[in-house]
Amino acid sequence: MVSRQRGHCRQVEKQITAYLEGALSSADRRSFEAHCLTCSSCQDVLAETRVLLGALGRARGSQAAPSAGDRDSLLHLFREH
Repeated sequence: MVSRQRGHCRQVEKQITAYLEGALSSADRRSFEAHCLTCSSCQDVLAETRVLLGALGRARGSQAAPSAGDRDSLLHLFREH
């Protein structure tokens, strides 16, 4: 069960940016949210990603929000640590 759970966590990590941008299909969004309701690790990653992206948006001031590529790059770096 743990390896199955971890596999789902990896999928959730890959979908975080799309989820926050509202780009997931309805089925994927429901699956993402259902998993996050029961997985404290993914809840933490989602919360940390929201904070990170919010801070990035504030740091850019009046500039446009970070691009999906910027977000993906940051998320990749964030997951490595």
